[in-house]
Amino acid sequence: MPSPVLEPRLRALIHMRDQMIAKTPTGDGRREHQALIGEVERLVDFATALHDLRTTRDPTQTDAAHQKRVLTGAAKFAKDTEAVLDRLNKGWATGILNIEDRIAAKVNLRPDAYAAEVRDLYRRMSPSEKARFFTELVNEGRGPELAAIIKAPKAVTGLPDEQRRNYEAAFISHHAPDEVRERDALQEAFDTALVVHREARGLAASYANPAKLAEIERAENAAVAAQARIDAKVTT
Repeated sequence: MPSPVLEPRLRALIHMRDQMIAKTPTGDGRREHQALIGEVERLVDFATALHDLRTTRDPTQTDAAHQKRVLTGAAKFAKDTEAVLDRLNKGWATGILNIEDRIAAKVNLRPDAYAAEVRDLYRRMSPSEKARFFTELVNEGRGPELAAIIKAPKAVTGLPDEQRRNYEAAFISHHAPDEVRERDALQEAFDTALVVHREARGLAASYANPAKLAEIERAENAAVAAQARIDAKVTT
């Protein structure tokens, strides 16, 4: 059973995990989101176990034996957090790529055979006509025509980079809203997972003390050696 009194850092880890679970999407992005939650749950479970190990004393153990158990557990936890971070990064990258692929298939922002004609028409428009043209392209889902302009070099269209990004984002938000929400949810989950990882690693570091562990192990080895000498004298 978990200790009834949890230190603030562990309570924060549990709260962040619960928030991630509460925000799990229901669409196609659920699988990637749950993969991140699984890694966060691993960190929280290990942190809770380490906390319980530290605060629950076996009355038959010496102080040194208890310290050794905690220090050994903390060292293992610290090592495990690095493997978790690697899986978090890979899971996030895979999830984002999957969502981006679905967005690309849905919005079809790819220039077609008429791209040159579209750009020529665009260049001959007045500023107000260009604004109306972009509104039509976004509202009507005319991806190839929009792509002909925003995917072309600035020297060809004169369209500033910021406007390119804004029109592309508006088009995607209008025609792939579910995927955009999934992408945003996954990014938020990943950002939270990184905070959980950082705090969990800090918790492990606060419990770990390699020098103290080495000191205990040296004392144990010395005691074993002394006992061996005594046993040798007894048997001779």
